[in-house]
Amino acid sequence: MALSGLDIYKLLPKTNCKDCGFATCLAFAMALAQKKASLDKCPHITANAREALESAAQPPIKLITIGTGSRKIEIGNETVMYRHEQKFYHPAAIGFLVEDTGPDADIEKAVSDIKKLEFERVGQAISANLICIRNSSKNKERFVNVVKKVAATTDLCIALESSDPVALMLSMVLMP
Repeated sequence: MALSGLDIYKLLPKTNCKDCGFATCLAFAMALAQKKASLDKCPHITANAREALESAAQPPIKLITIGTGSRKIEIGNETVMYRHEQKFYHPAAIGFLVEDTGPDADIEKAVSDIKKLEFERVGQAISANLICIRNSSKNKERFVNVVKKVAATTDLCIALESSDPVALMLSMVLMP
């Protein structure tokens, strides 16, 4: 969670030395809170205060990478909650759920439709990034076959959902 200027000020040495380039420690704290200054500018900060401020500045969600290559998806590592506060560097991915209970033809059509989905919003091309395959049938062989079939027909990232750890392991090993 981001600290306010006053929260940051409480951790600063409060010398008002101007070594950071600001008139007061409070002004420096406010600039830190707005991300207009770097903590390195204060030569008098204690190691404990530096550690506390740096840990508070860390994003609440670690960066997660799904997939590899040109279609990989990076999610997290954001320091803001709302777009109007600052830019999102890793926007949310768009994914679709495919269940293994339908006929093969329906699954193939669903994957084909997902791959074709593309539209433009405010000058940005948006398309699907991910297909999640759910083991709704509770049948290990069916799940593995559907995963293999989907993986062979798309370059989108694939997520697997199953309560059967053996089915998950088999699917991951057998995916191309």
